[in-house]
Amino acid sequence: MMYLKNVGKRALALVLALMMCVGMLSTAAFAEDAPETTEPEVVETEDKTEATETETGDEADEPEEVELVETAQTPLAAAPAAAKSCNHNWVYDHCKWEEINCQVSHTDIHRCTKCGAEKEVLAQTHSHQMTYTENRFGLYHTATCTKCGYEEPLRDHHYNGATCKTPGKCVCNKVDPKGTLAPNNHVNTETVTVPATCTTDGSETVKCNDCGKTVSTTILPQTGHSFTGNYVQAGTSSHARQCANCTATSEPEAHKMSDWKVEIEAKCLTEGKETRSCTVCGLRQSQTIDALGHNYVNGTCTRCGDSDPSIKTDCEHKNMVKDEEKSHAATCTLPEVIVWNCADCDFVRSEVKSLALGHDYSVSWGTHADNKPATCTEKGAAVYRCSRYDECKAFEVREVPMKPHTASVIAEVPATCTKTGTAAHWTCTVCSKLFKGTKEVTADDLVIPVDASNHTGKTDEWQEVNDAIHGMFCTDCKQQYATGNHTFGAWSYNESEQNWSRVCGDCGYTQTTTDADAIHDCDDYWSEDYYPSNNGHAHMCTFPGCGNMDVTVNHDFGEWAVIRPAQVGVAGERVHTCESCGYMDSEAIPALPGTGGDTEIDDPDIPLGGGAEDGGDEVELDDAAVPLAGPVTRAEFVDFLYRDAGSPEAGMPTFTDVPADHEFAPAVGWGQANDIAWGVSETEFLPDELVTVEQVKLFLARYAKFKGIEMPELAALVGLDDQDPAMNCDEILGEFFGTDDE
Repeated sequence: MMYLKNVGKRALALVLALMMCVGMLSTAAFAEDAPETTEPEVVETEDKTEATETETGDEADEPEEVELVETAQTPLAAAPAAAKSCNHNWVYDHCKWEEINCQVSHTDIHRCTKCGAEKEVLAQTHSHQMTYTENRFGLYHTATCTKCGYEEPLRDHHYNGATCKTPGKCVCNKVDPKGTLAPNNHVNTETVTVPATCTTDGSETVKCNDCGKTVSTTILPQTGHSFTGNYVQAGTSSHARQCANCTATSEPEAHKMSDWKVEIEAKCLTEGKETRSCTVCGLRQSQTIDALGHNYVNGTCTRCGDSDPSIKTDCEHKNMVKDEEKSHAATCTLPEVIVWNCADCDFVRSEVKSLALGHDYSVSWGTHADNKPATCTEKGAAVYRCSRYDECKAFEVREVPMKPHTASVIAEVPATCTKTGTAAHWTCTVCSKLFKGTKEVTADDLVIPVDASNHTGKTDEWQEVNDAIHGMFCTDCKQQYATGNHTFGAWSYNESEQNWSRVCGDCGYTQTTTDADAIHDCDDYWSEDYYPSNNGHAHMCTFPGCGNMDVTVNHDFGEWAVIRPAQVGVAGERVHTCESCGYMDSEAIPALPGTGGDTEIDDPDIPLGGGAEDGGDEVELDDAAVPLAGPVTRAEFVDFLYRDAGSPEAGMPTFTDVPADHEFAPAVGWGQANDIAWGVSETEFLPDELVTVEQVKLFLARYAKFKGIEMPELAALVGLDDQDPAMNCDEILGEFFGTDDE
C-alpha cells in the first residue's frame, strides 16, 4: 500500500505540474498577443494560500510534510474584454449535450485561447461504431466510437453464447473466466437414424458430439406393409401381392382369367388344346378340346374325307381286317383309333376307343435353354415338359415372379474433419442396389459432407494461442477444436530482467510484466516480522521482487545494557535492542572524571559531536571527493562514506551480489560491519541500483551516529519522495559535510 500511495502522489504531482505548464503557456501566449498598455487585473480572494516553506525556528524539530492538494483550474484562460481585435485561435471546449450521440445532431462549443470568445459548430450526424476493449484489470470493458470518440463508462462483462462445451464471450471478446457452460445449448450435434420396418419401430436420436449427451430421441413408427410389389402364386385358384419391403404377402385374390384361346384345333379323330391366363399374375392354364368326330356327307367326311362306314354296298364286309399301320393308341393329342379294312372291298372303318390323353406338363426341364432364374430385378422363366415328351415333344414356359431384395444394413460412417462420411442405408446382397428406407438411391446420395467439427486427430496437448487463451489443434486438419484460459502459476521475480513472470501450467506460455501493482496488493503480502527502516521498523512486502515497506513505526527498545563501562578519561558504551525488529542502538557513556581525562559532559543524552551550529566541530570534506551532480548507485554512495572514514580495513560483505572481487566490496563490507549499510534482504545488497532518497537518509543517519555527531536537518532532502532516486547527491553530501557554499 505504501508503494501505491507513493505512485498516487507522483501521479498527482505530475498532473499539477502539467496544469501549471498549461497555465504558463496560456499566460505566455496571451502576454505575447495582448496590447502592451493592457495590464492584467489583480483579483484578491478571501482564501489565502498558506506558506509551504518549513519554518526554521527553535521549535521546528523536523521538516513539516507538505501535502499536495489538487485544485480545479480553468483549461483555457479568458482574455480581457478589451481585446476586441483578435486573430482567433479556436480550440474545442465542450459539447452542449451531456454526451455525444452519433444519431442526433449536436453542437460543439469552440473557444478562442487568446480572447475567450466562443462559437458554435454543428457536428455532423453519424451512427456510433463502437469498439470494445477489456481494461487491464480484466473486470470491466470500455466502448469507444471510432467515428466521434464517444466513450461509454466502464461496464461489467456480460458473457453470452455459452454452449455445453465452451463458455460465453463478452462483446470485448473476453472469455468467461468462470468457464460457465450452458448445458442445454448443443451446437455440434449429429443424428443417428435406425429405420423403421414394416413390423418394428425405428428411432431418430440426436446426440451432442461435444458433451456426449443425448439431446432427443424420436420414435419412428413402423411403416406397415406396402403391398405394391409383384404378384405371386397363392394357390391354384388365387394370387397375392408381395410387400415391397419384405417377403410378406397380402390376402389372396381370385385369379382374373382371360378367355380361352385355341392353340391346337381339334380334328375328327384328334383332340385340340386351348389356353388362358390370369390378367393379373400371368398364371397360364390349358385344357383339351374334344375330337370333332367325322362329318359324313354323301358317305364322305367333309373334314377328313373318310368314308361313312354305315353305307352298305354289295359287299357285306364280313371279312374285316385291322389295319395296323393306320390304327394307333391314344396320345397326348390323338385319341385311340382302330382302323378296319374290308378284305373283299375297299371299305374302311375307324373306331375311336378313347379320347386324346392331353399333355402332362409335370416334368421340370431344368436344362432347357429357356430356363431363367428370377432375381430381385427381373422375372424368371421355368420350362416344364410333357411326361410323354418323347412322343409329343410338347413343353410349356412358366413365368417365375421376381424375388424380394436381400437386405444388408450398413451403419452410418460419420464424416470427419478431412474425409466425407456415408449415411446409414441398406444394400441388396444380390443386385447391389442401394436403398434408404424404401427409396432406391445412388452412392452420391449417401455422401455426408466433410464435418469440420469432427476432429479425428485430437490430442491432449495445449498450445499457446495468445496471451489470454490456449487451444488444442487437430493433427489431421490443423484446426483448433478446443479453447481454454491459461492456468498460470505463481508470479516469480527475475532480478536480471527486473520483471515478473508466470507460466501457464498447460501450454508453457510465459506472461511477463514490469507493473508490480497490476499483479499484487502489498496488503496481502506484508511480512509477519518487522524489518528495520528509517527511524523505526515496518513490515516488508514479501511478494517476489517488491520489497515495499509498510508505515514505519518507532522502535520499542528494551532496557539499556552496558557493553563497555566508562573509565576515567575514557567514554563507555551502552546498547538497547528493539524487541520487534532486533535493531540495536548504542550511545556513549561519558568518561569518568579524574586525572585520566579532561572531558566533562553534563547531559549524557546529548550525542557527541554535532554541526557547527550546535557548537561541534565542522566536518571538512575534500572537494575532490564530492561526486558529480546527479544520481549514484547504492555502492558508490557507501564508498563515498567509506573514503570519508579513511578507508579502514574491513572484512568482506556477506551479500551474494557483492563478491570479493567487486569494485566496492571493501566499502560495502565496512558499511555492513559498522551497521551503516544494510541490504534489501539478508543475501542481497543491489549495489548497482540507484540510491533512493529514503536510503540516503538512512545511510547518513547511521554514519552520523558512527561519527558521533548529530544528524543535521538537510534542506536538500525537503519535499523529495522517499521512493524516488536521489538526483542531487552532491547537494545532499555537501550540506551534510558542511561544504555547501550556501
